[in-house]
Amino acid sequence: MTHSIYHGISWLSRARVVVVGVLACLFCASAQAAKLTVSVPGLDRATRSPSKPAVSKFVYINVGKGKIVREKDGKYEMEFAITLSRSSAHEIFVTMKADGVTAKAGTEFVPQNKQIAFKPGQTVYYFDVPLVSPHTHSSEFFYLKELDPVGAQLGNGEGVGSIP
Repeated sequence: MTHSIYHGISWLSRARVVVVGVLACLFCASAQAAKLTVSVPGLDRATRSPSKPAVSKFVYINVGKGKIVREKDGKYEMEFAITLSRSSAHEIFVTMKADGVTAKAGTEFVPQNKQIAFKPGQTVYYFDVPLVSPHTHSSEFFYLKELDPVGAQLGNGEGVGSIP
């Protein structure tokens, strides 16, 4: 059985009618009433706000470009900002792996393969890759790749670390 209720009432009143109809159906023992469908034309259009864009149901992980930072004891690291497209109510895990392209793992940077965790509400995680030789004779680079996300989707997939 289908009921249409739409003429002359506001969308908020229509929503109340839907809620009351569903509650009435829950308390009714009849099998026919259990199949009750309440259709309110225009309700979906009325509840969407044109000023707010639709929010993706997915959270995406992105890796920024690395920048060299100097620690207090004179050692250098390449710092990457790993960001989420939005905050999450749950923990998010991702494995970060540093892969050499022209920079050699162990010679110019310390190889990394670590899982990191974003706490609920956290949107930025700073990941450091220690550099063995921060100033090479030519510009070398490596990738910091994101692998095996749990609770999120891969965004750009990797960031570039350039060793001058």
